Amino acid sequence: MARNISTYGGNHGQDPRTVITNFFDKRLETTVTSRPEIIQQWIAERLEVIKFFHNENRIIVGVGVQWTRPTREADTLQLCIGTRCLVIQLSRTLSIPYELGSFLGKANIHFVGILNDFDKELLLNCKHKSGGLKRCIKNLERHVLGIPGVCSYNWVGRSNWNAQYLSTNQVQYAVVDAYVSFEIGRVIEISEIQYSALYPHFWNGLRVFPVAGLPQQYGVVTSSLPSSTCLGLTYFH
Repeated sequence: MARNISTYGGNHGQDPRTVITNFFDKRLETTVTSRPEIIQQWIAERLEVIKFFHNENRIIVGVGVQWTRPTREADTLQLCIGTRCLVIQLSRTLSIPYELGSFLGKANIHFVGILNDFDKELLLNCKHKSGGLKRCIKNLERHVLGIPGVCSYNWVGRSNWNAQYLSTNQVQYAVVDAYVSFEIGRVIEISEIQYSALYPHFWNGLRVFPVAGLPQQYGVVTSSLPSSTCLGLTYFH
């Protein structure tokens, strides 16, 4: 990891687990869990904070996915709002709470991630998959971007993300991914981006925009999310 990034956690081996990551001048607090009630609690707390600060019209959420080779299923889904992050151990949880499906389906939320087509496939192959999940992944708003030098060592990305207790390096890797995604969404005014026909064959309902300096297979992808499109996510289990 870069010397400007450090991570520590005081309750390793517990669920939920609280992990602190110092990312340059930012202090990121992450909850790592497989428990549905903790997922529900985290979402409720974040939405309450957003409501308090009157930022409900344009909510940015950083999102990321991790998996373990050679499987083709997502083991973790990480979310980030501001300096608060959530790492959901998809391969370890017994069920996904209704609140997560509702959260992912909110029309006023922009989900932003350093993702690609393969990440989408991993989520669709997750053990909690359903028709609703497929619709949700196809409609999630995201930025597909490459940011060299920000994420951590490749060996961390290739490690066992199905582990019952993720290592500090793994949590840091996932958190930095989601936080950088959040910052991208915060800085870029998604609402001001104009339509482009870069990928007419890309996921239905998404708009894709070229990004200067990136290969053609990368671009900014965005879509509005009718709340009804993701409610099937509640039937993961």
